[in-house]
Amino acid sequence: MARKPRNYYEGGIYHVIQRGNNKSYIFDEQLDKAMFCEFIKETMAELPFDLLYYVLMDSHYHLVLQMKEVSIGDVMHKINMSYSKFYNQKYGRCGTIFGSRLTSILVRDARHFMTLIPYVAYNPVKAKMVKHPRDYRWSAHLEVVSAQQFMINRQRMLSFFHSDDEKAVEIYEGLIDNLINGIPITDSVDQIKEKHQQVMRTLLRELVGSEELYQRVLSRERSHEVVGIKKKFIELATIKGFETIEIATLLNIAPRTVREHRARMKR
Repeated sequence: MARKPRNYYEGGIYHVIQRGNNKSYIFDEQLDKAMFCEFIKETMAELPFDLLYYVLMDSHYHLVLQMKEVSIGDVMHKINMSYSKFYNQKYGRCGTIFGSRLTSILVRDARHFMTLIPYVAYNPVKAKMVKHPRDYRWSAHLEVVSAQQFMINRQRMLSFFHSDDEKAVEIYEGLIDNLINGIPITDSVDQIKEKHQQVMRTLLRELVGSEELYQRVLSRERSHEVVGIKKKFIELATIKGFETIEIATLLNIAPRTVREHRARMKR
């Protein structure tokens, strides 16, 4: 039976996991991981996509990608084929070094993203390779906290945590510290997202000027006045760095409506 095609859409964010064949190592030396990074950069130069986070373990890797015009299959095929060719030539072997079909999980919304990234960063700690992500060289953590960009789109990655980069880094590091200390990360993320909603509610109240109009905007009313205010708020919230799903939730509209208006803003 033929495999079902992967779901894919432009702008989608995916958590990609690829393991070695029979769970064998795919990186035998530090140089192997360095070369894998080079193949990611080469692929980014040829195929448009953003790398938002990564962790390279010994037997597998995690990538968090935001897709553009090309599919995730095209991107991952090029990265994996380039690395496989290098690895086989270096170690005098043939055949695939990777296991079963790679796993690609769609990141549903900002809450999912904020929960996912600390867990990905935590992988080397969980494997007892290091005591903290800052001690592990082959991940995006040092890029995030040092602002020395090597591969990731740091600003885009941080925008999910806060519109201000410095505050976003504080939140990111705090979530990782909570994870290391055994504090449920989902609870922390929920608290942060509620703060985002509080800030947006304040922005909306300032925009509309009256409680009566504020309540109408939060409803499903589709009058010309209310629709116009919602469009203005989408523009304001976008400038402030809030995510599509956050804006849609507050305004009681479909995320697609927010995405479509954002697309028109860019024209």
